[in-house]
Amino acid sequence: GVTSWVTAVVGWLKAGYPDGVPEADYVPLLAVLTRRLSADEVRAVAAQLVGDGRLPIDDIDIGT
Repeated sequence: GVTSWVTAVVGWLKAGYPDGVPEADYVPLLAVLTRRLSADEVRAVAAQLVGDGRLPIDDIDIGT
């Protein structure tokens, strides 16, 4: 389901960005994810990374 797919993507991103996603990388990264994930899945991935302190954005940025 969506939850397992989101968990897999978050795990992959955490492995690739162990210190968090740099500010210069998060917009292109999320743009690439939209090619493979639905808008709801991208929001879920972003929210998880923000919650873990690994993405330098907030809920407003996620919605945008």
